Parts: sequence; C-alpha cells; structure tokens
Amino acid sequence: MRLDGRPLVAGMALSMALGSAWGATTNAFTRAVSFSGQIHVLCAEPALAAPLVSFCEDIRAKLVKRVGDDGPWRAPVAVVVRQRAVGSPVAMPGEAGRLRSSVVTVSGFLRFQIEMEAPPPVDADEFVRALAGALLSEMANRSLGKVAPGQTMGRVPAWLVWGLVNRMDDTARPATLREVRRAVEQGALPGYSEFTAWDAPQCDTALYRACCELLVEALETQLKGREKLRDFVFGLKPGRSWGTTLAETFGGGFGYKPGLEKWWALFASRASAMIVAEGLSWTESRRQLEMALRTDEPALAAGLSTGVLPADFLKQCANDANTLMEWLVPVQGRLLTMAPLAHPLYRPVAGAYLNAIDSLREKQPPQKGFWAGVTSWFAEVGGAREKRIRRFQSDLQRAVAARRRAEQSGEAMSRYVGEVEASVYPEDFAKQFGGWFQVNPPAGGSPQPTPISKFLDRVEAEQRR
Repeated sequence: MRLDGRPLVAGMALSMALGSAWGATTNAFTRAVSFSGQIHVLCAEPALAAPLVSFCEDIRAKLVKRVGDDGPWRAPVAVVVRQRAVGSPVAMPGEAGRLRSSVVTVSGFLRFQIEMEAPPPVDADEFVRALAGALLSEMANRSLGKVAPGQTMGRVPAWLVWGLVNRMDDTARPATLREVRRAVEQGALPGYSEFTAWDAPQCDTALYRACCELLVEALETQLKGREKLRDFVFGLKPGRSWGTTLAETFGGGFGYKPGLEKWWALFASRASAMIVAEGLSWTESRRQLEMALRTDEPALAAGLSTGVLPADFLKQCANDANTLMEWLVPVQGRLLTMAPLAHPLYRPVAGAYLNAIDSLREKQPPQKGFWAGVTSWFAEVGGAREKRIRRFQSDLQRAVAARRRAEQSGEAMSRYVGEVEASVYPEDFAKQFGGWFQVNPPAGGSPQPTPISKFLDRVEAEQRR
C-alpha cells in the first residue's frame, strides 16, 4: 500500500466507497472496535463499520511500527461516520465528504475524535493524515493522565504527520525526489523554517508532501535516527515548542536555525540529484567523508583522520572547549548532509563521527538563575571539561576505526568485482569483438559503432540450424 495519494485508495476505496450506498436514514450507530482496542468506529451504515475499522487498524499498525512505539495506549480514537442530512445540497462532482478532528475529555481523560459525513466519501489522504495525527497526538500526550479543563497539550507538527504518513511505504521516494528536484531547479524550494511552520500546505501539495517526507528521512538516517525520532514524538510537551524538543533529541546542531537552513538546502539539493542512483557509491562516499572532515586547524584535522590528538592540543581544548566546538560545527553540518546519502558502508562512519562531536556537549539540562552559575562553576572545577574531551577522543577513535573498516570492506568489494569482470571479459575481448564494436578507433578518427541491426544479423547467421 502506498500513501502518496493514489494507490492508497485501493484499501480505502473498499471501505469508504460503501459510503455511496447508504440505506434509510437512522439515528442508530453500529460500533466496531479494532484489534488493539484503541480505535472505535461508530457508523450510521452497518456495512461500513467493519471494513473501516480494519483499515484504521492497519494504518495504526504501520505507524506504530514506524515510530517504534511499544507501550500501551491510554487515549482511544473514535471515528464517527454520520449520514449526510436529508435535504442537504446535492454533492457536486468531485466533492469530498466533510471531515473534522477534535479532542474531547471524558471524565477528565482524553479522547481523540474524527467525524465525517457521507456520502460522498471523504478524501482518503485527508482521512489517513487525520488518523495518523490523532495517534501521534495520543503518543505525545500519553503521560498527561487526567487533564483539567483548559489544560494545554503537546502539539505534533504538521510536517511530522505528513512525513510519517508518506514514510510508511518507501516506494514513494522516487516521486518525492522528482518533486524536490523540480523545485530546486526552479528556485522554488521552501526553506526549512518556512515549510515546517505551516499547519497546511501553502505551496503545491505534492511539493509540501515531498519536503515533509524528505525531512523525516533525513532525521531517520541520523545516528540512531529511528530511536531519536521516537523520543522526539514522546518528548513533545505542553507549552514547549517542537523545535526545542528536536534540538534536545537530535543534538544541539538542530537548534541553530541558520545552520539548519543551510543543511536543509544542501541535503535537498543533493538528494534530488539521486533519482537514478538512490545513494552515493562507496568511492564517492569516501571522497565526501574526507571533504566533510576538513578543518583549518592542523592538529584537529590530523586527529579526525587518525583518531590521535596531540597532548598540548587536548590541554588547550580542556581550557577552552567552546573553541573546539566552533571548529567542529561546520564539520557537523557537512556530516549531517552527506550521511543520509552515503553508501551503506559509510553511513555508520558518519554517524560515529557525529556521535563523537555530540559527546562534547554538556549533557546536564540547562538551568536558570543563580544556581545555574553555581552548578556550572562546580562542574568546571570538578573536571567536567576534561571528562568531555576524553570522551570525545575515545568516541573519535571508534569513528576512525569504523572508517578504516569501511575502507577495507570497500577495497575488498572492488577487488572482487574486478576479478569477476576479468573472468567474464578477458583481455583479448577487444581482439575478438573489436571488428564489430570498433573498440580501437580508426587512425585519425573517432570510434565508429557498428549498427546493432548488422551485429544481430551476423549473430543470427552464425547460429547453428
């Protein structure tokens, strides 16, 4: 099942198309409960309840698997399908049924509700996004328990809903890359801060869907990206922006907006060039990793390559860790850009370097006021800086070791492919078939390929009858 707007309707049409064959008007609802027990469908048309709840449960299972949620749910999701009121204006061709999402409280506990009117059937894409949004909101607010009237909730950004819905199936990616490439070529690619702030598409819907999917993919391909994305969903809290939660979950680099804009533009541009080849070759990945690790500080450049940092340089960094981070911020940005597109051999290498850089950051939660200064002073006196530098060097050595393993594996693969090619295409290949393929160009001229029709005629003529 694809969720890019077209083949999705295959499953949805089975259930929603039943909305075009309604029986007599009735105020009674048929209830159907999903296998997980979280989704309750209440439908005025009995024949629609069972297939619709089955479809909803399938969407829920895919979303839970994608996010990695293995905990028990707390708030149910009610899907209410009402019959269109008698006397309502006749539906125009192409009109979709009305759909409304809301959150209600029952005895102080949350309940997410999706209400529809049919016929005509609702738009399949819109319904799946509404269902995914309700399920994600339940995950984000699962720790609330009982809620008081007027209490705020953790808000799930729209880009995450759109992106995860499309990422349920990876088959939509080529279409995504084509949309992004078209936007890049036309100079119409929305900026990171621009499209992530939208609650609904304010550009072409296909382009907005592609940007959301590409951003989710970029997050998932970070070091332990799936786990961090899950932590991001469950870390959304009332009264706190999702941007703050994203930076806390994926690293401080995601809290630096100018860097994020540049990272997004570079990532989208490079990803859009991968329509034919879905990723970089190992040779190109190796070259881009070398470029990503470049820095103007010779001692740091040598350390990123060998994993060994000079003692005097380490002492300097222990006295001024901020300077070291300033040198590493551009390196981190380049690694974040190349990691999702890298060859599978080099993705963990880029992730290991990113993990080493992230180990330099202070892990304690930020504090405010007088006690923040006191805590910071004691931490520095207690050798927190030295500890972070040692942790950085240890993680850096692991990253260099992973890089060497990737290089060795890549070289072994290259030798193997070379041996296979040599056995299939021996050195005298040109001598045997040069007359037909014109491998050696004539004196003073360029190669003249023989028409394929003549070659096929010759082969057919030489076949034994």
